[in-house]
Amino acid sequence: MKVLYIFSFLIFLTFYSNAQINPGLLVNIHSVPDTVTMNQIVGAEEGSLIYNIGDKSLYLWEGSAWKATYKYSVVENEIFLEDDDYFYVSLKIRMNEYKVVRYDRNDVNAEAVSKGTGTQPTDLISVQSLTYN
Repeated sequence: MKVLYIFSFLIFLTFYSNAQINPGLLVNIHSVPDTVTMNQIVGAEEGSLIYNIGDKSLYLWEGSAWKATYKYSVVENEIFLEDDDYFYVSLKIRMNEYKVVRYDRNDVNAEAVSKGTGTQPTDLISVQSLTYN
């Protein structure tokens, strides 16, 4: 019977302790409504993080400026297109930024990229007319 009480107490303690963790406090990242407000911040320490609600991006303070952390960008609207020579993947990266990756049909390791701002290219004629690196 004593073992049952101890076991019950441990189960209760496990659930109770897990419920006390506030996920928002694990890494406290402040947010700002837009880039103007973000750039008005004075005295940020190097390595500070801030979330810009306006462009849905996470920024890192590098001592003199906020740098976007593009590595973890949210990708929306993946569009796959193809013609006789290439496969195209059109990605909306931010509110008004896009990236199109062009793969050679004969060698999919040969890729070229075109980045831009404005409306995401969504049709074959648009992606074919872009300038690729």
